[in-house]
Amino acid sequence: MGSALGGAQRTVSRNDGSPRGHDAAQGHHPACRQRQPHEGFHYVGKLYELGVTASFSRPRVSEDNPFSESLFRTLKYRPGYPKAFATMHSARCWIADFVNWYNNVHRHSGIGYVTPAQRHSGIDRPILEKRRATFEAARERHPERWSRNTKSWKYIDNVKLGRKKERVEAAA
Repeated sequence: MGSALGGAQRTVSRNDGSPRGHDAAQGHHPACRQRQPHEGFHYVGKLYELGVTASFSRPRVSEDNPFSESLFRTLKYRPGYPKAFATMHSARCWIADFVNWYNNVHRHSGIGYVTPAQRHSGIDRPILEKRRATFEAARERHPERWSRNTKSWKYIDNVKLGRKKERVEAAA
């Protein structure tokens, strides 16, 4: 049994034989990425045999990964994003540049305007603390410039997308 078929069998077995839904359109395990067209039929057939409903259409469904959806939106709206690539090489080069920018240059609001590289290396906490101290010192020197508190530069432990919207809906 192929690795994808075996994975489906093991997943259903772990769930006490209870079938679950499966998005057959999403990416598969790297070992399965080079499947032949006829192998997809066997995979979906195995899902059917196990009582799992395969779905091929999931736009804007709540079970989608909001982090990857956010990443793709950032990618598509990045200045310089081409509508089409002339060659596979040019696509790979553009994506490599994008990934470098996204991880090492782009400051993410969800993690306190630090880069993912800073977050993963652990240097984000000192950066956030320095920003907090800088803002507090500026407020003390020129209180007339501040009508409210300074921006919160607290370390964000759990990253969630859509926090602001959830707070507004909860307050209503």
